[in-house]
Amino acid sequence: MNRKKIISAVQGICGSMGYEFRVSDSSALSAKSMAMPAAVLIEPKFHSIEGRNHGRITYRTTLYLFDSGSRLSAEERSNLLAQMENDMLDIFSQLSENKSVAVVDNLQMDHSMHSVLGRGELGLKATAEVEIIF
Repeated sequence: MNRKKIISAVQGICGSMGYEFRVSDSSALSAKSMAMPAAVLIEPKFHSIEGRNHGRITYRTTLYLFDSGSRLSAEERSNLLAQMENDMLDIFSQLSENKSVAVVDNLQMDHSMHSVLGRGELGLKATAEVEIIF
């Protein structure tokens, strides 16, 4: 149930920002055919829990943003990557405002100028620990 709260919240946020949303296992990341721009949430992984009937549960969360970049100039790619970074920050900022989320912590981002999906796309990966209140 708690994992679904994260997935549902991220899906809604990404959809409102114009990203085609998918949930995936990290091993099947490149197997998905998707429209661009795309957001792929790797299944959140249980990290820790505090409390028994009520408390907080922490999930390690990984989100990828992808957009077409193969036909862009270096300047256009840099501008697109900057926009994707802003989008990623907005996604996690909005997630932290969700009523079920206690905190988003340890957010880290890493961009890739080489293709992850094999289509010449730009990729941005973010990881964070998301605490859900239960």
